[in-house]
Formats: sequence, C-alpha cells, structure tokens
Amino acid sequence: LVGAAALRARIPCPTVAIGGLDATHVPALVAAGMDGIAVIGAVAHAADPRATARALRDALDAARGARAAVPDR
Repeated sequence: LVGAAALRARIPCPTVAIGGLDATHVPALVAAGMDGIAVIGAVAHAADPRATARALRDALDAARGARAAVPDR
C-alpha cells in the first residue's frame, strides 16, 4: 500500500494493484487511485472461494462509490 498514491499520480493509464491483497486492502488502494485489484491467493486459498470473491467485489464496489462521492476526483 505504501507508495500507491505516488505511483498512481505518475502513471496516466489505469492501474491495478497486484499481490498479497485481501478485502481489507481495497478501500485504501481505491482511495489512493488504483483502478482495480488482481488476486489469486486470496480466492484460491480461501475456505470459501465464492464468498471471498464476493467480499472482494463488494469491497471494490463500496470503495469506488466512496471515491466517486469525493469532490474533485
């Protein structure tokens, strides 16, 4: 998560955070300007992969909604 906002500020194209992520990371990543996330381990190693994927999607949708509500974004 460290440096995500600085990286996003320097890259004019969509950016995706990759690696070691779970639903708890999503709000901060989206707030830092990330356009999406890519996960494998969080879903593949979950006891309930479907529920984990849903939690990740829900966290992404909620974070995007919160970002859209902030003026000047």
